[in-house]
Amino acid sequence: KIIPQKKFSVASSVRPQPELITEAAKLLLEAKNPLITVGGEISKANGVETAIELSDLLAIPVSQGWSGFADFPNRHPMFLGRHTAFLPFNREADFYLSIGSQMPDPGSYIHGGVPPANAKVVHISLELDQLASFQETDVSVFADVKQGMTDLIEAVKSVATNDRIKTIKEERYGRI
Repeated sequence: KIIPQKKFSVASSVRPQPELITEAAKLLLEAKNPLITVGGEISKANGVETAIELSDLLAIPVSQGWSGFADFPNRHPMFLGRHTAFLPFNREADFYLSIGSQMPDPGSYIHGGVPPANAKVVHISLELDQLASFQETDVSVFADVKQGMTDLIEAVKSVATNDRIKTIKEERYGRI
């Protein structure tokens, strides 16, 4: 029996608190070596294109977190592959954004590793039991991940000038 996908979908449009998104945007703009990890909530929210837009906005590398989906195109120039403790960008990151994924867990064989040791950590998820549960965060945002990313993109654009965004993107893109 083939069951329609809509029987397994939950409509969600939980908007993030604006002050939390603004705080996350400021931390992101201050970062020299940011890193994003995406997870299954991205695909469930039809947010892959929004994740690409966020990555492309400031040339932010992206790793794949815990998920049964491909939540970011593996041929995208910013895609690093599966998130692990041994990922070079993980060691150097000063800002870590986990979107729609559980936080990396050193005890997990599925999504192992830890968030970068010296990074400001932001976690956006619609799963309350995942937010600030076993890993400390600087900003935890309860929201639909697509809406959270959309608001984060807009917050970055409202906090930074177009010239600053362009400069950050060009410097990072060549390095990554």
